[in-house]
Amino acid sequence: MRSVSVLIALILTAVMSTWVVAQTGLTGSTRDNFVKGAIGSCIRVNKAVAAKLSDFNLEKYCGCYANRVADQISPKDVEAMASTNSVAGIQAQVDSAKTVCGKAARAQTGLTGSTRDNFVKGAIGSCVRVNKADAAKLSDFNLEKYCGCYANRVADQISSDDVEAMASTHSVAGIQAQVDSAKAACEKAARGQ
Repeated sequence: MRSVSVLIALILTAVMSTWVVAQTGLTGSTRDNFVKGAIGSCIRVNKAVAAKLSDFNLEKYCGCYANRVADQISPKDVEAMASTNSVAGIQAQVDSAKTVCGKAARAQTGLTGSTRDNFVKGAIGSCVRVNKADAAKLSDFNLEKYCGCYANRVADQISSDDVEAMASTHSVAGIQAQVDSAKAACEKAARGQ
């Protein structure tokens, strides 16, 4: 657990230099409930298809999918989905998440289970603590949303081996491309682009 904390601090120090304006993305219990429900639904809907694909990790796909959609929609989108029982209003976000996460589910990357949970929780907490004072100066910045997006995107792109390597070297150099990719994606998502 200590190595994960060191890793989180290293990653956050390397990437948290740009502030973004948050316009979309679920946070708090709304996000937690959406992600939990989306993962359960995703697994039920895709279980038969995934069983036929030897190289497909359904848990990873559904976790990635739920978190990516949650990064890109608003609470109003959730209300609209509930009232219409349809994802038509967020189809672009759904399609984008399916494409990205389908590729990721076949690759040997992405943290899962308790390793992912611990990494994301620690990364969000560290990100908020490290940047709280600066964020307070910006009235239109949602630090929790940015940190949640960033932590989940990094977790989608790294492996347990990467976590071990970063902990032993105290460096994010081995995953710099993934760090930069997550940072860029969260900046765009937070701006609603």
